Amino acid sequence: MTIEEKEELDLEEKRREIASPVLRAFWKNPENQNERKIEFDIQKEIQVFDKIYSDKLGIKIDQKEVVAIWNRNFESIKKEIETYGYDTVLIIPENLPDEAVVNEKIIETMDEGVGKGKIKQTWQSSNFTEGGSFAGVRNLEASKCRIILTKGEQNMSETNDPLLKATLGKNVLGLTGLSESEIADRIQKGGELPINFKVSIAGKETEIKTEGLSLSEYMIFQGLYFEKNKKHLDEKGWTWLTKSCSGSRVVGSGWGPGSRRLGVGADDSSASGGDLGLRLSRSFSN
Repeated sequence: MTIEEKEELDLEEKRREIASPVLRAFWKNPENQNERKIEFDIQKEIQVFDKIYSDKLGIKIDQKEVVAIWNRNFESIKKEIETYGYDTVLIIPENLPDEAVVNEKIIETMDEGVGKGKIKQTWQSSNFTEGGSFAGVRNLEASKCRIILTKGEQNMSETNDPLLKATLGKNVLGLTGLSESEIADRIQKGGELPINFKVSIAGKETEIKTEGLSLSEYMIFQGLYFEKNKKHLDEKGWTWLTKSCSGSRVVGSGWGPGSRRLGVGADDSSASGGDLGLRLSRSFSN
C-alpha cells in the first residue's frame, strides 16, 4: 500500500466517525437578496489546521474532540451560517500556546517571497505595551478546544458584506449595547463582551447577535489566510478583537503593508474609526 493510499484509507475511516462531514448551507444577503452557497468539509479543515499547528507550533489537534463538537453542534452551525453568512472555519485547540508564541511562530515566520522575504517584527501600540504587551493579554473566554465560524473578507474597510459594513465606525459601546461601566466591570471580572446591536439594511431592521475574535484566534486566522492567499488580512482597516483585553482596554489588530508587519493595539471602549470594524464570529465547544 502506498503512502497516498494509506492516507486516503485513514481519511475514509475518520469520515465514518463523523455524522455529516460535509455541511452545505445557503445565505441570503439582506442587502440585495442574492443567495450564496457555503460548504465546509470538516475533515479537510482538520487536516489543514493539523498541519499548520504541527509545522508551526509543534502541537496536535485533538481530532476526536473536534469531531465531537462538530457532531453535537451541526444544526446550530448550519443555522449560524444561514443567518450570518460565515464562510470561514477556524479550529482552535485547547493546548494553544500563549499570544507571544503564536505571534513569534505563526506571524513573524511569514515569508513574502522573492524581493521581500520575511516580514518584520510585530508593531505594538503604547496602549498595548502599557497593558503588558502579549504577556498582559487577558482573554474574555474559556480556553477550550473550539470550532469558530467567521468571515474571510480580506479588508474590513473595503468590505461589501452588509453585516461587516454595519460594524465599521462603531466603538465597543455600540457593538455590545453595554455601558462603559458594564464593559469595565466585565473586563475586570473576565466576562464576555457579546456583540448585540441593530442596524437598518435595505430598509429593514436587522439584529446582529454574535461574537468577536480573540487576539490568538485572529493571529491564527492571519496565518491561515496568508498560507492560502499569500496576502494578509486587514491591509486596509483594523479589526476589534473583543475577546481580548489589555489592561482596561480592548485589543485591536490590522496589517501594515508599507511596514510589512502586523500591528496590535488596545483602545478604550469609546474609541472608534471609520476603518475600524469587527469580524463577526461564533464559537462552538463541548
